[in-house]
Amino acid sequence: MSKILVFGPARVVETLTVAALPEGALTEGTSYETVLGGQGETVAVALARLGVRSVFSGRVGDDSGGKRLARLLDTAGVDLSTFHVDRAAQTGHLVREVTPMGEERRIVFGGACRRLTEEEVKNAFLTAPDAACASAELAPAALCRIADAAADRGIPFFLLHTGGAPQPPALPSLEIYVTDEGTAEAVTGLRPGNADSCLQTAIELQKRIAARYYVIRLGERGAFLYDGVYCHMVNSYIVRETDARGADEAFFAALIAEYMRPEREILPALSCAAAASALAVTHAGEATSPPTAEELFSFLERN
Repeated sequence: MSKILVFGPARVVETLTVAALPEGALTEGTSYETVLGGQGETVAVALARLGVRSVFSGRVGDDSGGKRLARLLDTAGVDLSTFHVDRAAQTGHLVREVTPMGEERRIVFGGACRRLTEEEVKNAFLTAPDAACASAELAPAALCRIADAAADRGIPFFLLHTGGAPQPPALPSLEIYVTDEGTAEAVTGLRPGNADSCLQTAIELQKRIAARYYVIRLGERGAFLYDGVYCHMVNSYIVRETDARGADEAFFAALIAEYMRPEREILPALSCAAAASALAVTHAGEATSPPTAEELFSFLERN
């Protein structure tokens, strides 16, 4: 099985459900919840649960949140040889304010997540990974260092760009670029609706981001694939959704895990990714929601 080097934030995610987004000094809350997540943490855990040798290069603070995140990674079997505890910064934190009407406001505290150094990136690649992946939530300078290091070693580099993260900087050609419809629209100005508009959006993405494959996640409508010449729509699986958090990361991790087989076949990888995403939304939490290899295999056997 391949060894995948993962870069991205590990953070505590706090969700506050409020009657309305606050306009003044006080608003009425209805519930709150704290879970462990961050795209780096969640992808690293998801890969390990699928039986992949997952190496996580990230930073947390020397606090209770950082200890909980480290414990989850260790329990999942993630290689922590390039994982760092930063005693000069707090663990990353995301606060989501949501309303019953679906409105949302996010407050991001970058903390230790934003302090990955050039030396730490270099040392991470000394683990001799077969591929590297990262979240577009990382600082542009860090993304450039990671992409350059992957290119220097001639290994595939995968990028997850969802959740409205800023457009990534110019990078060496990616193996697979994964985004969602809202982020794709923010980058291109085009809404990926039907097959024609998805293709137009993918072509616009190609002008801005170099990649072998472009994947646009479309929620219940599935995912759209474009390779610069051909396109393909992959259907989603119908499940009873419990919690959508962790779905993007489960999709991304399963896509990489399956694609990194010797055949490097993109369509079977996308089918596995769609199944992993469907299973993730049936579980609560973020970094705790991705399925195991056994759960994914059983799901695919039934469907």
